[in-house]
Amino acid sequence: MLGYLLPGNVTRHHGEIGYDGRPPFSMTVFDYASVFLLGLLGSGHCVGMCGGFALAVAAPAQRWTGVFRRHLVYQAGKSLTYVFLAVIVATGTGLLSRSNWFSGLQVAVAIAVGLLMVLLGLTQVLELRSHGWWRRLVEPRAICQSIGRLTSSPSLVSAFSIGWLNGFLPCGLVLAALFYLASFRSVIDAVFGAIVFGMGTFPGLFVFGAFSKALSLERRGRLLRWAGLLIIVFGVVTLVRWVPAVHHWFHQILIPEAGRLIEWCLG
Repeated sequence: MLGYLLPGNVTRHHGEIGYDGRPPFSMTVFDYASVFLLGLLGSGHCVGMCGGFALAVAAPAQRWTGVFRRHLVYQAGKSLTYVFLAVIVATGTGLLSRSNWFSGLQVAVAIAVGLLMVLLGLTQVLELRSHGWWRRLVEPRAICQSIGRLTSSPSLVSAFSIGWLNGFLPCGLVLAALFYLASFRSVIDAVFGAIVFGMGTFPGLFVFGAFSKALSLERRGRLLRWAGLLIIVFGVVTLVRWVPAVHHWFHQILIPEAGRLIEWCLG
């Protein structure tokens, strides 16, 4: 999946000049829909990675309207971080893409992200506590401590801040979306695309945060374990995508068929 979303897979372009000195691509409604669906269909992954934060954001609210309002503000904070990261990745990709070794870097990043996602999923499925360097990687102390202090506050500012900090935590799905947006070589498209991606992650996290309050701890744990399995699936797909036969199937069969299906659904 990540391999498809990395730069080099888009073929449309116009006459103006992008931030890297080459003609940029223009995102269409189909492209924005693809970004939204990436966030929406990755809901299981999002619940696995950010389910705890979704629960913490919903906890202070007593009514459904309060839960919805807090989650909306939380999502706005997370989307703001995505916009910030999208601008950085889009600009950096534009500079690095001039180098001959950039394609090799793409493969290395995809493999690293795939392995990270598999390990994250395994720790969740097996309910393992992270230790040492692994914990510092997946749970940066400064960010987690700041989020921990904010969870006790019922204010909307705290919900926004939790989302903003949450957006900086390592996530393979977010990285995939960022590289896909960077492939258009337009900072403006990257900004709006990041907002659309954030909107796509909202439904899954909201439903989990809202309805999990009515579930027992055992059932919550079961949901998180299933979400961990989905993280592993995303990671494995990211890794095997670089096998030639799988690469051909992805790009020549699966992706074109999925594109035609989405275009048909959009009318």
